[in-house]
Amino acid sequence: MIRVHLLRRFYPHWAAHSGINQYIKYIDPKRFRVEDHAIPEGEENFLPYAWMPAYVKKRLVHRAQHPWTHNNGIYLYKLNDMWAELTGLWKWKTRGFDLMHFLDGEANFCYLPGWVKKYTWLRSPAKAVATFHQPIPILEKWIRTDILKDLQHVSLMGPSQLPLFESFFPSDRISLIPHGIDTQYFKPNEEVRTYEPVIRCVSVGKWQRDYDTIIKVAKALKGEKGIEFHLVNRKLNPAEMPSNVFVHKGISDADLLKLYQSSDVLFLPLFDATANNVLLEGIACGMPIVSNSLESVKYYLPGEEALLSDDSEVDEYIGFLRMLRDDIGERKRRGKLARERALTYSWDKIAQQYEQMYQKIYDTP
Repeated sequence: MIRVHLLRRFYPHWAAHSGINQYIKYIDPKRFRVEDHAIPEGEENFLPYAWMPAYVKKRLVHRAQHPWTHNNGIYLYKLNDMWAELTGLWKWKTRGFDLMHFLDGEANFCYLPGWVKKYTWLRSPAKAVATFHQPIPILEKWIRTDILKDLQHVSLMGPSQLPLFESFFPSDRISLIPHGIDTQYFKPNEEVRTYEPVIRCVSVGKWQRDYDTIIKVAKALKGEKGIEFHLVNRKLNPAEMPSNVFVHKGISDADLLKLYQSSDVLFLPLFDATANNVLLEGIACGMPIVSNSLESVKYYLPGEEALLSDDSEVDEYIGFLRMLRDDIGERKRRGKLARERALTYSWDKIAQQYEQMYQKIYDTP
C-alpha cells in the first residue's frame, strides 16, 4: 500500500460538493492510504502565535514567506502552512509515508520536501508532488521557482501551464490531470428547467470573472424580452445593476444547485483560467456555455457544448445569447452535449488518473 501525506488549503467558500479534493473519496483504499490535511488560511494554527508580540508576528510571517536567502516570496504562504509542514516533518520521522502531495502548490508548498531530502538519515525519503492551479502570469508572481527542484513531480490543471514547468521538469515528471466534477450531485433537473422562450443566464464566482463585460451585455439587452441574468457574487451591488440583472448573495449549496438546474446558459467571460469549478458545474447541470476562447476553456470544452468568442466581444456574446433564446432545439442539443462532456470529468475517472500518477512516482527510482 502506498501512503500519501496530502496537504491542501481549506477554502470555506467552497460548496460541499466542489473543490479539487473531491477526488480523494474515489481513491482505491486497498492500494492507497491518503491522509488528508486541510489547512485553514492564516496564522491561528501556529501554536506560539497567540502569545507573540505584534512586531514578532509580523516579522515571522514575512520570514515564512521570504526565507533568509531569498527575496522572492510565496504570496499565499502563511504560518499555518509552515506549521502544517513542520507537523508533516514530524509525521514522516515518526510514522513515515511514501509520497507527499501538495494539492495547492501555490499556497502550501515550501519547506517540507527540502527538509525530507536533507534529513534522509532519519528515515527513507518520501517523494513530493505538487499540483498547481493558476495561469502562468499569476504563478510567476506567487511561487518560488528555486524550490521546484525539491519536487519529484508536478501535476497541472491544463496545457496553458506547460510552458512554465517544461523549463524545470522533463515531460515524464509532469502530469496533466483535469479538474473533475461530482456528476451525481450536479445534474440536470427537467422539472425546473422550462425551456421557455425566456433564457436565464447564470454567472457564478469572483476569481478571474469579467463582470464588466457581463454587465455591458446585460445593459445592451435590457430592452429585449426573454433574456435575464443571474449573478452569484457577494461583491456586486444590486442597486447598480440594470433591471434584467438579479444578484444572489450568500446562497446555500441547495439553492445554488437549483439555480444551475433552472438556468439555461452559463455565461462566463473570463480574464484567464486553467480549470474552472463553475464551468464544470454548469456543464454537469446540462447548460451550454457562452465564454471566451481561452486555451484552457477550449481544452475542457473542445466541442459544440460551448459558444466561444475569440476576443470576448460584447456584440458576439449578444448574438450567441439571442440564438440560444430563439432556438430552443439548439439550446437543448448543446445542453445535452454539455452533460455528456461533464461525464468524462466525473471524479471516479479523475481519481484513476491520480492513482496512476501516484503509482508512477512511487515506482520511479
